[in-house]
Formats: sequence, C-alpha cells, structure tokens
Amino acid sequence: MRFKDEMTSKERMTAYFNNEDVDRPPFSLSLGEPAAKFINISSYDHYHNADRMVDIEEYCYNRFGQDGISIRAGLHGFAEAMGSKLYFPQYGLTLVEEPFLASNENHDKLSPADPHKDGRLPIFLEALEKLQERCGEMVGVSASIPGPFTTLSSLRGSENLMKDLYSRPDMVNKWLDIIMETFNLYIDEASKLNVGFLFAEPMGSCSLISPKMFKKFVQPYLSKCSDRIFNKTGKRPSLHICGQTEKILKDLAEIKVSSLSLDNVVDMEKAKEEIGKEVCLVGNVKPVETIADGTKEDIFNEVGYLLAKLHDSPKGYIIAPGCQLPMTIDIEKIDMFVEAVHKFNKFNSKNKK
Repeated sequence: MRFKDEMTSKERMTAYFNNEDVDRPPFSLSLGEPAAKFINISSYDHYHNADRMVDIEEYCYNRFGQDGISIRAGLHGFAEAMGSKLYFPQYGLTLVEEPFLASNENHDKLSPADPHKDGRLPIFLEALEKLQERCGEMVGVSASIPGPFTTLSSLRGSENLMKDLYSRPDMVNKWLDIIMETFNLYIDEASKLNVGFLFAEPMGSCSLISPKMFKKFVQPYLSKCSDRIFNKTGKRPSLHICGQTEKILKDLAEIKVSSLSLDNVVDMEKAKEEIGKEVCLVGNVKPVETIADGTKEDIFNEVGYLLAKLHDSPKGYIIAPGCQLPMTIDIEKIDMFVEAVHKFNKFNSKNKK
C-alpha cells in the first residue's frame, strides 16, 4: 500500500535540509532481515545472496517509500570476516556461534579482513553496487555497518569484553586498532560506489558500559570512522545506538554524524534540548510495544506526538522506529506507521511551528 508522494526521496531530503517545505515529513525504517518474508525469501538466502538483499530493499522502498535504504552487514558481519563463526537460521537473526577471540590462542592472531575476499564483505559490496544502480536516482543508498566496539564484542564475546575493559584495556585498544584497519578498507571500497554510511553501535550504550568507558573505547573509534568517510566522500555518516544514551548525548554529538538515531528508552525532547542544534535526530517510536503489538490508534498517537514535539528540532527530525522492527512484524503494521506519517504532513518543515 504505497502512498502517492509528490517528491522522490532524494528531492525531499534535499529540500528538507535546505529548510524548504516538503510533501510530507521524512521517515525511515529499520527492516532488513524481518522484511525477507514479505517477498517469500528466507533469512538465510537474504544473508548470503546479493541479489536477494537488493530485491528486499527495492520492494520495501516501492511499498513504503521510506527516506533511505541500505545494505546491512548486520551486527556480526565484520566479526565474521575477521574470524568469528556465525549461526545462520533459515528464518531468524544471526548469532555468534564461536567468537574468534574467545580462544586465548587467537589473541595475537587477529588481522584485518580483505573486503574483496573475507566473509560476506564481498557480497555486501556487490549488493551496494547493484542497489545503487537500481534505486540510487530516487532514494539515498547506504552501507549499514556495525560499530567497531560492537564488532569487537562479536569477536571476543560480550561478557569477556566487559571484563577486559577493566582488566586489560591495552589489549582492547590493540584489537580495536586492528578492527579499524578493516573498517578503513571497507569504507574506502564502499565510498567508490557513491553511497552513504550508517553505523549501528548497540554495545556502546550506557545500558552496558559507563560514560567513561564510552569516551575511552567507543567515541574515538566512531569519530575516526566518521572522519574517514568525510575525507572520502565529503559527507558524514548516520549513527544508531540502542539502549540508554541520555548521559552521553553530548559525546555522541561530538562524533560529528549527519543524523543520530536513538532508542525508544531515550527522552527525545531532552535530546532535542541538549543536541538538537548540533545534529539531526531520528527515532524513536517503540518498535515492539507500539508498532508490532499496538493498535492503529497506538501507532497514530505516538507518531503524532513525536512529530508535534520534534518537527522543529533545529537540525531536523526524521521519525522512525526506535530500533529494528522484530522478525514477527506484520506488513500491515508498517503500512499503518507510514499512513500515520502521511496523516501528520502539516509537520513537513523544520521551520514550521
């Protein structure tokens, strides 16, 4: 059920960030694996086939019209390329089966991955190129990448990593430096395709580590990624971070990203007050409680509330789920979310009160 838009996504986003009126408020969706079933593709096929990745993204854009599509490496895709073994269910999300650095004998064996040879990195690059060719004139295409700290968690195991932050910080930094070599290589290759970048760093939230640890082990490496991308493309990446981040909002803004997507546990009005003048905010409709399990009225109420409160955020606001939609999501619920965005199209400009 595609609503008829008056502008392409690229036209809309260009006008929006030039403080011009647009046909409706910008919105984004976090789909990927949960959307495979919409075109009768298994999660496994989606994970391993570039054409299927492209088919899913193209279908979702044609159906929903979201302002941005991406090829997702998943939270564990870079760790896989660097040695971790993953479990791929036929239908469901990937899991880390054997973290490479969980074995003591591998602690000094970590090495950068080759984006053209290792793991599924070549598949992601192939899919990015094909998606850009197929849809890039209408909508922005991005490479969705796990953050360096989240990648280390998938290489080491989250419990081990939490202990390492205190007991062996020098080793953590050593591993992160090697991971950054992989990121730099991938960024350089993906940049040649004229795509954007989106980072997901769920392991870096204050739900798991302290603000002090964030500043030491997460912020510097995300900043390096952002600077690398800016030097290669002239544009800054987007960042999504799950969990509680209210204590590090200023630190997140210092990373210099084009937009910051926040979890639904975060008070978006507080975020607007603290960093709305520094970065475009994205979020944060409850993906499970409201969209997946709520009624149409619930969805409309929350979308309307957030647009009313955030539409005039100085650097912009893009309404979106607070995190990835669950594997159980019904397509009709996404249609309701999209319908709600169109209903509140009076909030179609940053400079309208």
